[in-house]
Amino acid sequence: MVLAWNIPQRKIETFVYDFNDRLRVYAGYSFSTGLKQGIYLYDALGRRFQKRVGTQTTRFFSDGWSTLFETNLAGTLGKSYVLGPRIDEILQSTGQNYLYDGLGSVAGLANSSGVKTATYGYDVFGALRFKSGTAANANNYLFTGRELDPESTLYNYRNRYYNPSVGRFLTKDPIGLRGGVNYYSYVFNNPISWIDPWGLGRIGSRTLDSSSIPFNGSGPLRHDQIWYDDDSNSGFFNDDTIRSDYGHNRKEYDFSRDTKYYDDCLLKLAEGNVQRRWDKDWRMPLWEPWNWNNCQDYVNAVRAEYNTLEQTQAG
Repeated sequence: MVLAWNIPQRKIETFVYDFNDRLRVYAGYSFSTGLKQGIYLYDALGRRFQKRVGTQTTRFFSDGWSTLFETNLAGTLGKSYVLGPRIDEILQSTGQNYLYDGLGSVAGLANSSGVKTATYGYDVFGALRFKSGTAANANNYLFTGRELDPESTLYNYRNRYYNPSVGRFLTKDPIGLRGGVNYYSYVFNNPISWIDPWGLGRIGSRTLDSSSIPFNGSGPLRHDQIWYDDDSNSGFFNDDTIRSDYGHNRKEYDFSRDTKYYDDCLLKLAEGNVQRRWDKDWRMPLWEPWNWNNCQDYVNAVRAEYNTLEQTQAG
């Protein structure tokens, strides 16, 4: 249990965590708003599936890590969501269409007639500075598309909670020092350029597109790709380009070859450094393995650059 004095919001707060560092109980008291409480439950994957605020209990039903619909404790359907192709992208809910800015934050809502019913504004770290419109209070998905808990004014970023008023997470990065020496920082204090839905990147592999290749998917006969937490991805292809894997999705990839969880922002920085010097001449002559320059070489170069940046930060 953690007892804290929230200076910016002038309130006393209590946080109770479970053994996985997940927030189970929140209580906050201020003279202006009185006592506000939240009780949270999680499933085996760490997804929040129930929230109780006062006498109201909400249950969340998910597709992967995105909420599809909500019910009350009796099972009565509440809100439902039409999801877009990106992580944290709601297209429509309860007759409202979601409007986004360049960072992926919800900038407003519009009804089926195209009339704007809500407008939102944030500071650079996501604190809600203003909201207006008839539907503004009905929506809690805001900065970078994440869910804001009104009782605590914290964002639920899946693996941990984020406090936009101070620009930091409440608990340690689940990947430890691999995320940098500051366990609690949000996107290396660069919220204008980066987002952090999970904070974790992965490197995976899939079989090659040609079905006639023997032992397809084994050894070097596979395609390696870098996947970021917003489902964007990047790799080196035999058309001499570094790009997304068009026509394929994350579910087709095997991540068992590299089980490491990479800090998403550090991985992007490492890949950017590699791209600036990468030889974009894809080659894989079977008789000259020392002269190969393919997707696996590219990913290995990014891994090496990531390790260098990681060691630099730790030092």
